[in-house]
Amino acid sequence: MRLILHVGPNKSGSTLIQNNLREKEEALARHSIWYRKINDYFSNHYSFYRAVADADSAKASQIAADFIADAQSMDCQTLIVSQENLWDLVRNQGAMDALKQSLLEHPVFDEVTCVVLSRSREAWFRSYCSQLVRNGSISQLRSLARPRGIYTLLAQALDFYSAYNLQAVSLNESVWSNFLAVVDSNIDESIITLSPDGPNYRNPGPQKGPVADLILGLASVVYSSSHPDQHINSATADGFRGDIMKAIDEDLGAITSLSIAIENLVWSPYVEQAARDLPDQFAEILDRYGFHKD
Repeated sequence: MRLILHVGPNKSGSTLIQNNLREKEEALARHSIWYRKINDYFSNHYSFYRAVADADSAKASQIAADFIADAQSMDCQTLIVSQENLWDLVRNQGAMDALKQSLLEHPVFDEVTCVVLSRSREAWFRSYCSQLVRNGSISQLRSLARPRGIYTLLAQALDFYSAYNLQAVSLNESVWSNFLAVVDSNIDESIITLSPDGPNYRNPGPQKGPVADLILGLASVVYSSSHPDQHINSATADGFRGDIMKAIDEDLGAITSLSIAIENLVWSPYVEQAARDLPDQFAEILDRYGFHKD
């Protein structure tokens, strides 16, 4: 059996890929490719990621065994596993060991291919900052820009996964078909082609600049405080933030210049610092896998 492991990173088109895989689940299975749909909201394999991130090898191995059993029961020869935060497991050696034991080095796989979705460094960094702010984690921005910050972490992750036939797919208009080409170079056109009246698979929530991000961040803090048992990106959390944005939508449209000023003050300096302090050896790894300098 062949394993395709999509390792992220977040903010590079993962939601689009995962939702398209979910939409094409049955068609992929007919072509001996298995992608297990988890539920009607999350299209990625978060439960597996969570077990691995917790260095819980036993739980991760059980979830992986379920994935493999599903693929075998469907007579599929390729298993796709996807979670956009798998790249940041490099922070924790125990998590990396759990990933290798449960999936990457599982004896059932005679071939392993890891896939990373890439985009320019600055665009990725800015989008990453924006997500942190929307999720109420603005205090983490400073840590991203250190010489051994987010760029270095990504480079180390790419270096780790390169031992498992790491393939880069650029975030562009052809990202879906290019991703499938890595899965199977002879993939049927019917799988590549999505329904023209289907949903537009993008991350939920409005994208209205830094002012909106800061408001959404405050909303996230409020939501997390009152719902500590729920995921910050659950359907109800997205609905809560969406209702707030709808209430102030007209006001936000009138303060674009303020949004630009806030972005320049809040996270542009971190983007510039991260680019300036990136060690050459890590810049070379990022370039190799499509995270080019703007």
